Amino acid sequence: MIEVLSVREHWCAPDERIMWCLPTKPVGGKARYVLYQVSGLDEAGNKKFTSGKLIGGVASGAAGFALEAAAPSTGDNASTPSLQKTVVSGGRNCLAASYLSAWQATGANKSSLTSWEFSDLTWVLTSHRLGLLQFGKVDDGRSLTAELKGRLTGGSREETAPKAVQLPGLTVHAEIPREAIARVEKAGYKIRKQSRDFLRVRLSDDSTIDLTMGPPLLRGTEDTLLEMTHGRK
Repeated sequence: MIEVLSVREHWCAPDERIMWCLPTKPVGGKARYVLYQVSGLDEAGNKKFTSGKLIGGVASGAAGFALEAAAPSTGDNASTPSLQKTVVSGGRNCLAASYLSAWQATGANKSSLTSWEFSDLTWVLTSHRLGLLQFGKVDDGRSLTAELKGRLTGGSREETAPKAVQLPGLTVHAEIPREAIARVEKAGYKIRKQSRDFLRVRLSDDSTIDLTMGPPLLRGTEDTLLEMTHGRK
């Protein structure tokens, strides 16, 4: 993955190890990257002014009103396409939301597909931090996968001739230092009537950032990422 090389070149310190990279895309009718379950914020991460009214039968300001705690889940219902692959939960002014506040202020999480040019973002965990990164396009470069495939399939000399790899640039939207991360664990719960496994990044104030690949075809990804988090893979 050429993006890993870009992370090493443009972002990492010399002694910083990359544990894993997890791409994420916007999901749902509003095409949001992140679902917020945070006191004082709506699901898109915007401040809500409710004057003490009830929202969905729960008093305004209550954290996690759409979450149903459960043991690590079994089964999956992929028929609802609006479940984001990143879920942020916590109390008012929690660290999880605070670290994403600069990115949230860009409006990227509340625009519709017709008014915003969306692209993939990538969560990257290193020995030093967790980052939310966005990579630029490389117009005339080939991916490392394409280069390797050409050589393995016996492509022409012109097709397989070594060439300098042009690394994409990157934008850092958020950084969470490792000292702010209490632990990384696997969590399963129901949200919007879907049972889903997540890799949970729990911060020092007990707020959380839950990450998933989502579809059942990728089941087990969270276990692999957890092993990689602890350097066992």
